[in-house]
Amino acid sequence: MSSVHDIEIPSGLPLDQIPKEGLDLYYDDVSDVLLGAGLPEPLRPVEGELHLVRKGQTVRLQGVVKGTLSLLCDRCLEPYILDVTHPFTYLMLPLEGHHFKPEIELTPEEAETSFYEDEMIPIRAILREQILLEIPMKGLCSPHCKGLCPGCGTNMNVGSCSCPPEQEDGPFSVLKELLG
Repeated sequence: MSSVHDIEIPSGLPLDQIPKEGLDLYYDDVSDVLLGAGLPEPLRPVEGELHLVRKGQTVRLQGVVKGTLSLLCDRCLEPYILDVTHPFTYLMLPLEGHHFKPEIELTPEEAETSFYEDEMIPIRAILREQILLEIPMKGLCSPHCKGLCPGCGTNMNVGSCSCPPEQEDGPFSVLKELLG
């Protein structure tokens, strides 16, 4: 088993550089794969580990990314901490010659299948994708976050504001009168 520590993260790893006994890659900091993603700098380096085993043109890739990200709450815009520890597995197949069926439902095994082109395993893209998949669609500093006042912008978690209560003059306010 070959092991490599702390080398520069390649955009692609040539298939022929993966020995038959496998290859382990260890990165102390993969944060630079997030450049251009619009995220703040991670609070501590994001580590990455990859284990690749090749059998012919098929590569089994297992890995994990670990780190601490600083994100902004979607309700109150305050920073919060997200600890990331995400293991993943891929079965990598060559894209050339693969025929896709339109509109099919993937099995869990197929969902873990990915493709490579030109005999290059896209290491940077895989690490980036796995970190981004851990970021919630709606990130909240806490489940009970009250957000910002829509009138004056006061953080409702810190205090209250002096805005008048909202008028309910929406299109359905007539229904409220019928029920009451």
